[in-house]
Amino acid sequence: MSVPWRRRSVAWRRLVSGGCWPRPDPASARHYVLSQAICLFFLVNCEFWAQGAGNQDEIKDPTVSVVLLARNKEHVLPYFLTLFERLNYPKKRMALYIRSDHNVDLTIPILEEWLAHNKQNYHYIDAKLDKHSPKFYPEDEEGTEWSNARFTKVMELKEELLDKARHSWADYVWFLDMDVFLTNRDILLKIMSEEKAVVAPMLNSLATYSNYWGGMTEDYWYTRSDDYIPILDRKQMGCFDVPMVHSCVLVDLTRVASDNLTFIPKNLPGYKGPHDDIIAFAISAKNAGLPMHVCNSEIYGFIPPPLEDGQGLHIDMKQLLSIKLEVLVEHPPLPVSKLLAKYTPPPPKIDNVGFDQIYLINLARRLERRDRMFQSFRELGLKVKLFEAVDGKQLNDSYLRQLGVKQMVGYKDPWSKRDMTFGEIGCFLSHYFIWVDIVNHGYNKVLLFEDDIRFEPYFKEKLKMMREEADSLLDWDLIYLGRKKMKSADEPWTDWMEKFPVRNLNAYSVAPLYVFPTHYTGEDGYISDTEESPIIVEDAVAPAMSPSLGGKGLELEIGFNGLAKDEL
Repeated sequence: MSVPWRRRSVAWRRLVSGGCWPRPDPASARHYVLSQAICLFFLVNCEFWAQGAGNQDEIKDPTVSVVLLARNKEHVLPYFLTLFERLNYPKKRMALYIRSDHNVDLTIPILEEWLAHNKQNYHYIDAKLDKHSPKFYPEDEEGTEWSNARFTKVMELKEELLDKARHSWADYVWFLDMDVFLTNRDILLKIMSEEKAVVAPMLNSLATYSNYWGGMTEDYWYTRSDDYIPILDRKQMGCFDVPMVHSCVLVDLTRVASDNLTFIPKNLPGYKGPHDDIIAFAISAKNAGLPMHVCNSEIYGFIPPPLEDGQGLHIDMKQLLSIKLEVLVEHPPLPVSKLLAKYTPPPPKIDNVGFDQIYLINLARRLERRDRMFQSFRELGLKVKLFEAVDGKQLNDSYLRQLGVKQMVGYKDPWSKRDMTFGEIGCFLSHYFIWVDIVNHGYNKVLLFEDDIRFEPYFKEKLKMMREEADSLLDWDLIYLGRKKMKSADEPWTDWMEKFPVRNLNAYSVAPLYVFPTHYTGEDGYISDTEESPIIVEDAVAPAMSPSLGGKGLELEIGFNGLAKDEL
C-alpha cells in the first residue's frame, strides 16, 4: 500500500532528505553546510544512477520518526515489540527515539535485548535508557502515579524528540505509547492515507475508554460528548474532528503550522490549564489551526485503560489479561517473538474456582469458537470440560418423536409468535444432558459457559467473591452470570405457568453482568444457531441418529417456564 503524495514540493523535500536523516546537530554553520553539500553530492549521483536502473516514477514511503517512551512496562513490552516489528512499513524509513527511566522492573533489559537484535533493521535508533535514575518520582509510591515531576519529565522528553524529528527533516512524527497493541499491521499506512495533520487510530479498550476525548471543558478537562459512544461503538464510522487524541498519534510535519505544536504549557500564551503533556499538545494544535482527528473505520489495535491513583503494577497486569481476552473476540492471541517469550507473565494457576465441574457447551462444527474459548480459559486459569452440544441441524420432528420430545401444546415464541426452532430444541437438549451428567456424578455446584461470550475485567476475582457471598447469604439454585434483569413480572409467557405447577427454583442474576455476548443481534459477525434454524415441521425421514442421543427416551414437553429471578 502506497501513500498518495499531495504536493510535488514534499516529494522534492524527501528526495533531498532521503538517506540523510536524521542528521546530527552541526557543531558549526560551516560543518552544517559542508555536510549538506556532501550529502547532496552523493544523492545527485545516486539519482543519476537510479534513473537507468529502476522506475523513475516510484517514490519512497515517507520518513517517520517514532517516539517511544516506556516506564515499568515489563509485562507488556514483549507483546508491544513483537507487534511493532511486524508492522507493514519499511523499517529503513523509520527512526526510533526510545527513552526509559525510573523503572522498578525489567523494562530496560528487555529494550536492550530487543535493540541488540533489531537496531540494524531501522534507519536510525537513538536510545537513552537510564539505569541509574531513582526508581520512583517524588510523590509516587507505586511506580505508576502521575506526579508533577513525572509530567514535567515526559513533557521535556516529548518536546525534545519533537524538535529532533523536525531537525531531521522527518515527514511524520509518531508518538506511540509502549502499552499499545497494534494488531493491524497496516496501521501506519492506513492513517497516513487519511491525510490529516494530527490523527490517531481509535484503539479498542475496556468499558468505554479509548485514546480520544469527545469533548473538553472550558478549563481543559474531559467531558463526554453525545457522539463519543456512537464513535466508540462504530455506529458512526470515518474520521472525526475531536478535541483530544493521545497514546498513538501521527503528526504530519510537512504542514507549516506543525511548527507551532508544543508539549510545554509555558509555550502557550495565556494557558492556565493542567500541568499535562497531552492537554498542552491538544491546545497547541487548536491554537495552530490543526484539528485533531480520530479514525475508526477498522480495528487498529488495543490499549489498556490508565491506572487510578494508588493502583500498582499488579492492577496493570490484571488489565493486560482483560485486554488479551478482548483481543481474542476478533483476533488470534497476541503474538510474542521467541526472543521475548521469556519475559511474558507466568500463566495463572489452573483451578475450578470452587465448583465441582465447569462445562463449555460447543457445537462440533463451531471449532473456531471452541478454540477461542479454551484460549480464554487458559488466560483465566480455568479448568473446563468440553460438552458437545446437540446440533439442531441433526434434528427433525420424527427424530424428536423417537426421543420422546414434543413441543408444549399451544406454545408460541413470545415475540415472534412462531413455533420453536430445531436449534432451540437442540439447545434445550444440550442443557438437559448436562443436567444428567451432573446427577450421574453427584455434583453439587457447577458452572456452565456458552461458546459466544466475552469476559468482563477481573472476571475470575468477581466470580470467586460472588460464589462465596452467595453461599453465605442466599439459598440459591441458579445464578446467571450474563442475563439481563427481567423488565417486570408481567412477561408475555406467563400464560404457560400452569404447565409448571412446582415453581420453587431460586434463580438470580448478577448485576452488573460478568459476561456479555461477543456479538449482539444484527452486528457484523453475529451468528445464531437457534433463532436462524428451521421451525419444527412434520418429516417422515429421520436423519442418522447422533451417538450422543441414541437410546435416550426423554418423554419431555418443552416450553419456557418464565422463571422469576432476583438480582444479586
